[in-house]
Amino acid sequence: MLGELLGYPWVLPVDQTALRGELEDVFAAQGLPLPADLVECTSMPTLRGLLLEGDAIAAMPMLIADEDDRLAMLDTPLRSVSRLVGVTVARNRAPSPGAELLLEQLREVAAEIRRRVADEPDMLK
Repeated sequence: MLGELLGYPWVLPVDQTALRGELEDVFAAQGLPLPADLVECTSMPTLRGLLLEGDAIAAMPMLIADEDDRLAMLDTPLRSVSRLVGVTVARNRAPSPGAELLLEQLREVAAEIRRRVADEPDMLK
């Protein structure tokens, strides 16, 4: 199916990002070149705008696409693309109280997303 989508415009992350490397590996594993018609973008608002205003394809977090009924998910599994998200903090000092509150909120949201995905296993297909 991925080969059938090469004729459409794509929005890919910029070169030298982890997701871009993973997507390049997916195309290469299927013996496919990267789409010729592509825009590079790492801004989610810009990415969403490009998808809503045109007829483009992008790899984006499923939870974002799932919450916007103006976007359609294609049945193109990208199982080798990771779903890891991280936070970088200073090694030699504790986070400030504000940063600690933010980290707590991120942990809570991550736990809710894990529960949601566990309740809806089809989301990962």
